[in-house]
Amino acid sequence: MSPPKRFPTFLKMLENEYGTEITRFRNLCEEIVRQIDQLLKDVRINLASPIEFRVKTWPSILDKIKRNQIQPETLAEIRDVAGIRIIALFRRDMEPIQKIIEGNFKVLNKEDTFSRLKENQFGYGSIHYEVQAPGEWLKIPTLKKLEGLRAEIQVRTGSQHIWAAASHVLQYKKVAHVPFPIRRTINRVAALLETVDLEFERVLVEREEYTEQISQRRDDISLNTESLKRLLDATLPKENRDDEEGEDYADLLDDLLHFKVRTTSEFEKIIKKHFEAAIKTDKRHVKISIDELEKGEEPGGTSVERTRRGVYFTHVGLARSILALEVGDDEFSKYLLRNVSK
Repeated sequence: MSPPKRFPTFLKMLENEYGTEITRFRNLCEEIVRQIDQLLKDVRINLASPIEFRVKTWPSILDKIKRNQIQPETLAEIRDVAGIRIIALFRRDMEPIQKIIEGNFKVLNKEDTFSRLKENQFGYGSIHYEVQAPGEWLKIPTLKKLEGLRAEIQVRTGSQHIWAAASHVLQYKKVAHVPFPIRRTINRVAALLETVDLEFERVLVEREEYTEQISQRRDDISLNTESLKRLLDATLPKENRDDEEGEDYADLLDDLLHFKVRTTSEFEKIIKKHFEAAIKTDKRHVKISIDELEKGEEPGGTSVERTRRGVYFTHVGLARSILALEVGDDEFSKYLLRNVSK
């Protein structure tokens, strides 16, 4: 099929537009990513990897136009010039992520590619959105320049992303693309990846059930990341807990097991023994951090927000201070140095 005669002129106009608009498309992606990042933090959703974005290169746009024989009047008519990808860690997070997108952006189109597949069909889907900046953004002078632009947002789980990446490399996007002798194997791979998502959901459910069980128990139980978290939440000040970055209970558990602290009751006794001393140390560090702020310096080892909140150590930090008091600072320092050098 021959391209229309006006195609070269049309392409030149579009290329000129690309040269002037690429910065706006990039700014749109950056602002969408910034907003979604914060909204995800607000509801404590962790992703499998940081949000990615890209603006198509001109050669990529040109290839798409020629391959599909399309003639958009403007770049804004090409829905994926600006593309953003969100990879959820767990399947259950897909719904709240969708609510965030639908509640905070102007959604022009939504497609669940998995829903297009029949029960016996090939593939593993994801959610695709076509969005524009919401009206509220356009009232802000620095964001008004984003008016009229659109971006594609893909939302998928880690397993779905593996499938998408592999099928792109293999070029097996439809069952007709797959050589007949390996169709059974490739379908099995798709099923296994879907099973991974389902089994992760099972892990989360069983974890919640276990946490509920130990919350009802008053007897001594072995330390693990869940029982350790519950113990620290129950015995240490709530304001010290790091809800922003999260607590590293696994490393602390290794520390405790190294020093032969193996049960909740054993560690609870140690916490009660050294609690006041650890809190005094925390307050001394807060004072130092406040002094640094007043000098116009960044507080060392903590954040401005935590300093203003009047806390220094996280729950894990407080627990390590308590453990150091129990085993001796010198012994604990030697242990930490040995582990850092490994």
